[in-house]
Amino acid sequence: AWLNAVLLAVLLRRRFDHRFDHAGDGRLRRAVPRIALAAVVMGLALWGGKELLATPLIGAEWTRAGALALLIAGGLMVYATAAICFGAVGLDDIRRRISRRDSA
Repeated sequence: AWLNAVLLAVLLRRRFDHRFDHAGDGRLRRAVPRIALAAVVMGLALWGGKELLATPLIGAEWTRAGALALLIAGGLMVYATAAICFGAVGLDDIRRRISRRDSA
């Protein structure tokens, strides 16, 4: 998987490198490390959640499904909170995206 990710990054950089020289990409370059940090925080939270839900995750089918749903919802909440706290995304950005969907 890592090899695929690296090869994809190299290919995309070769093919689209000239597009990353625009002024608007400064925001992207600042956001990428913050997004990665939020993803690490989410991964740690999911690992901890998996440990807390170890028994339900090996239980009956409905119990496993409920535990998995809790992990997914928890991971989403942790990632969103971390992304906002680290400045990867602002509340204004979220509001704009929500309002675009309502008007579309």
